[in-house]
Amino acid sequence: MTDRHNLLKRQVTLARAYLLRGSAVEAEASARRALKLLESTDLIPDRVDALLVLADALDARGMGDEVSTARLDAIAKLRAKGNLAAVARLER
Repeated sequence: MTDRHNLLKRQVTLARAYLLRGSAVEAEASARRALKLLESTDLIPDRVDALLVLADALDARGMGDEVSTARLDAIAKLRAKGNLAAVARLER
């Protein structure tokens, strides 16, 4: 695991922790930092994870349109990768 991968995992974990503490703004910022770290990679599972935690943070902030965009992006990436079981879980 590279330093970059550790950093992005840390940002996603921080985003989840901020959500649990009720700090949606900080959760959103951490999720976006993780996505920034993922820009030049092909780590689809990590990108999906970051998109879903971003969607949760945006939902906590009441930003419905952006929630839908993040979730649909995650679903599209999973579908392209062929992970239809995960797509089915998210589309419920």
